[in-house]
Amino acid sequence: MPDSRVNWRDFQDILVCPYSHETLAFEGRAAISPADGTVFRETRSGALDFRLKRPKAVTTTLHVGTPASDSEAGHFCLLTHNPAPEVALSDPATRNTLSRREASHLPKASGPGAIALDLGCDAMAFRPLIEAAGFRYVGIDIANDEAMLLGDAHALPFADGSVEFVFANAMLQYTQNPFVVMDEIRRVLKDDGVFMGTAAFLEGFDGNSFFFMTRNAVMSLLAHGRFEIEFVSPDPGWMGFSAINNTSFFPGLPTRLHNLIWRPYEMLSLLWWQLVRLKGKPFSRADWLAHTTAAFIFRVRKAPEGATPAE
Repeated sequence: MPDSRVNWRDFQDILVCPYSHETLAFEGRAAISPADGTVFRETRSGALDFRLKRPKAVTTTLHVGTPASDSEAGHFCLLTHNPAPEVALSDPATRNTLSRREASHLPKASGPGAIALDLGCDAMAFRPLIEAAGFRYVGIDIANDEAMLLGDAHALPFADGSVEFVFANAMLQYTQNPFVVMDEIRRVLKDDGVFMGTAAFLEGFDGNSFFFMTRNAVMSLLAHGRFEIEFVSPDPGWMGFSAINNTSFFPGLPTRLHNLIWRPYEMLSLLWWQLVRLKGKPFSRADWLAHTTAAFIFRVRKAPEGATPAE
């Protein structure tokens, strides 16, 4: 992969102050907010550091007393391989990143200038995959200096409607206020832009996480962002038995021993659910996975302001 640590300069036209969302002045290895003089400097690794220098007050609106709609529940399914993927991906692009099933649902860039934001990008492992879909890639992370930008998902340094695709893999559980993050993702997405990612469910506490989300919680969070839900699916390749053993009960255990511990539990659980079905209670693999997966995969779309979400 080419060195991308200084590529933030290619995105100066969409970078804004994370406090005021106003345009920035760029001087050498720093960005300066004309509004209040806040300076955001480049780190030794070449990442431009937009992490908040002082607390920021934000306001969001939460609606209570509104149960999930039938249309939201109808978008819960067991994800299958997309028979007509928008992007034809090669094995190298997907290697050690997403499953081919999940990757088959990636959106294709609308044109050569379309920008994709990898939110919580860590060391930017998904860059080849996202660029293979035709996007200009920009990655931001709260802590990893290998990222192009350092910043907070609660206060993104991007202009309104500047990004066509937001990808957030396994990062929502690390945010203190995920409803605020939904507001920020909606703000930076273009109309009809796609937001795709995962949300942890049955995973052990790793010392940094804040929230683990049930199926209902994921639906509620996406509804708060006023996104059109295309699908929410349990991740069939990342089971709760495995995740909790790996992160909490037996961290660092060799893979073979790890598999010996959790695979019998998975098989016994599936067998029990099938036995319950024989007693006349309905059973589906999607429902079993909704109770036992380690994470949920989702893809949603930003409807234009004022538009009625599709049922």
